[in-house]
Amino acid sequence: MKRLSIAFVIAALLGFVGVGQCGEPKSNVKGTLTLDGRTYRLTSVIAYEQTVFKKKETVILLSEKAINTTKLMQSLKKNGNDDDFFPTEVHVKLSLDGAGELLQLSVHAGGANIIRSGDRNLVTKATLQGAAAKGSASMKKADTFRDKPFNFEVDFESAILGAASAGTEPAPAVEPKTKTTPKTTRPPVLDKDVRIEGTLANNSPKVKGKPAQVHKSSMSPDKIYIIDLESTDFDTYLRILDSRGKELATDDDSGGNLNARIRFTPPREDTYQIVATRFGSGQGNYLLKIPSIRRPKSNNRPVPCWC
Repeated sequence: MKRLSIAFVIAALLGFVGVGQCGEPKSNVKGTLTLDGRTYRLTSVIAYEQTVFKKKETVILLSEKAINTTKLMQSLKKNGNDDDFFPTEVHVKLSLDGAGELLQLSVHAGGANIIRSGDRNLVTKATLQGAAAKGSASMKKADTFRDKPFNFEVDFESAILGAASAGTEPAPAVEPKTKTTPKTTRPPVLDKDVRIEGTLANNSPKVKGKPAQVHKSSMSPDKIYIIDLESTDFDTYLRILDSRGKELATDDDSGGNLNARIRFTPPREDTYQIVATRFGSGQGNYLLKIPSIRRPKSNNRPVPCWC
């Protein structure tokens, strides 16, 4: 797979989460992200709880600039998660389960979205206690992305904004630099779920040396596709390829209970190949679910997603 030019270094030096004079928790962060020869300073941090597929997650969002949290809080209040929240600022996003284990790493900078999940090269040590999150995330060894080496190491300590308390605004809330006339926005339209029942056998056609079933689906860049591969017979593994066979995303266990899940934003209109396969051994029946959410319209041009 041809890989994007990237050199990725994150170093974080953070202050302690304390309590201000008004009883409000404080969160501070300092860090850098170097991507394709350009260095970004991470000076802001937001931590919040959300619910994805009836499971609690804690998200740590480290960004170059303070992010307007209004849309985030609206999405948490409406959906219980950040599905309607699309930050365009340079950021590094860590999604953690209730035990503090890393579910997904997302990096956005320079027009690229880099997503890693189910990667055993990623190491996370986190403690989630009360209204605070503290820990670190790194890689066991340097990896490559589009034939260029990259590595990261993050330390974080932050107050957590709970989805249940989304009615209260976090401090400070950053206002947009340019004021425009408010427009009525339509809520995201959830398309009818695609559900495919299939069977994986040891003699199924092989993809990258593993038995697999390939399902083709037309996808659009104006939607987010949350793809789930579930089975009680084997450890599921998902791959997404474009029409030319280029691999864009993979996942092992993000769906929980050895199930795979990928949240995918297509870089362009295309017929994509969704590969249902296994991580180790085993065979049997599986269920492939592909709901999509239409992205809210904005004046910004869509950012390509290279997963």
